[in-house]
Amino acid sequence: MEWGLSGAGASGGLRLRAACALAVAAGSISLLAFAVPATAQSPAPGSLDPSFGDISPNQEIRDVLVQPDGKILVSGLFTQVAGQPRGRVARLNADGTIDPTFSDPQVAGGSGLVETMALQPDGKILIGGNFATVKGQARFRLARLNPDGSLDAGFNVTPNGSVFSVAVQPNGKIVFGGSFTQVNGSARTAVARLNSNGSVDVGFAATPVNLPVAYAVAPQPDGKVVIGGNFTKVDNSDRSRIARLTVKGQLDTGFTANADDVVYSLALRADGTIFAAGKFGSVGFVSRNRIALLGSAGGVDQSFGDANPNSTVEDVAIQPDGKVLIGGVFTQVGSGGPARLARLNANGTLDGSFVPQLNGSVTEMALQPDGKVVVVGFFTQVDGVPRYRAARLFGGSAEGNGGGSGGSGGGGSGGGSDGGGGGSNGGGPAPTPADALAVSAVKAQVTSRSAAVSSRVQVSGGGTIVQRGAGGSGKSKVRCRASKAVGAATTSTLRCRLGSKARKSLRKRSLKLTLTTTFTPTGGTAVTNTRKLTIKRKR
Repeated sequence: MEWGLSGAGASGGLRLRAACALAVAAGSISLLAFAVPATAQSPAPGSLDPSFGDISPNQEIRDVLVQPDGKILVSGLFTQVAGQPRGRVARLNADGTIDPTFSDPQVAGGSGLVETMALQPDGKILIGGNFATVKGQARFRLARLNPDGSLDAGFNVTPNGSVFSVAVQPNGKIVFGGSFTQVNGSARTAVARLNSNGSVDVGFAATPVNLPVAYAVAPQPDGKVVIGGNFTKVDNSDRSRIARLTVKGQLDTGFTANADDVVYSLALRADGTIFAAGKFGSVGFVSRNRIALLGSAGGVDQSFGDANPNSTVEDVAIQPDGKVLIGGVFTQVGSGGPARLARLNANGTLDGSFVPQLNGSVTEMALQPDGKVVVVGFFTQVDGVPRYRAARLFGGSAEGNGGGSGGSGGGGSGGGSDGGGGGSNGGGPAPTPADALAVSAVKAQVTSRSAAVSSRVQVSGGGTIVQRGAGGSGKSKVRCRASKAVGAATTSTLRCRLGSKARKSLRKRSLKLTLTTTFTPTGGTAVTNTRKLTIKRKR
């Protein structure tokens, strides 16, 4: 007897992660997902670009860069992409397939996380995070890869704490920020500059930030460096969460901004103004919720109003036409607008023509020269179509205008003609969405004596996971149950076992189920993932 499982549709909490589509296999039950039908009209701005496939990494993605040749770099905590081994860094072709010419960097040790990347003009790739080895060789928290993914053996840097952002200056020197206090044995607190060979640049001040941490670094064309993070002093002077350093790494006393909470991301415009994004509610005592435009001296630029997203903005990118993309964990902008990813006009008002539909938060973005937007984060669906943690969207009005990422991603992969210079990806512990729930790899296992729907459930912390399937002739009748208590963030396999009555029913007719997975974090608010399934008998 052959069985199949069909049906789709996922709903649930803010940070729902839906499953990827699975094919029907003989003797098993698989989940099928229905894609949104294509139309003959021009793609709507913010809609899914179907030419970039589902890359399905097995863990989170934290950063994304678009190379000049159109290939796409992603980094994070994953060890597989599209079913192939890729240790924390992978390169994709323009269609989202794995680039086989880029070898597995095999980043490991520590937490293994690659938080940030930057692309050098020669094609080499800087990676930073919390790791201890690359290609089996000792490399602590900062390393450089050759264009083919192999380790650059001549670059060996040893910061003693995590690296959250890295950027390349026009002169080839490398600026990075994090939670370290030493680099190569020399005192360097939170921000440091290296020569191109990885040696510490002694011409850059030793301890500029009286710390705790710098999450974003953005080099200006004049050699000065804007920094953002969670600090309150620089060079023993009061500077809250945002500051600017001189060419020598000392505090630029002519720049005063002072945000009232953490800054995670920075992007520079060609006119010298600076976008800052994060958790703050004001800058310089002026109300600016989570996104602000600063003048060249640090004061709030009143030409860009208070867009007022209702929660953290993790990344900001500038389009060549001057519009501004923001991504994060917010669920509205102002009194409405799209959740997690939005586009603002040059004056800070919401661009209502850009309406992406993602079911989870966005951590990073990168703009392609054709105006399309590559986004990564904690989502699993875009426009109801499976896209696990990475997707590409149509940009609409910006398409075909050229330009780089306007400062987003790994220290800025190049500015557009109007989009300004580089920026930082603000990779800091990219405020991982609280109370997050992901459900994937849903399938059923049926024998003559048992039947169960299994799934992988990923949660963001300790708490209780409860899963149940209800349906049949009585829609509220519980057909299966499973539960598990977890002490920390983890990924677990749950098997929701169908009872004898449900198995008997399957021998006669299809069985419709609503599979509900609920994660209740310790001391937090429950998050629910709901999926409608139909188990069909096949002859």
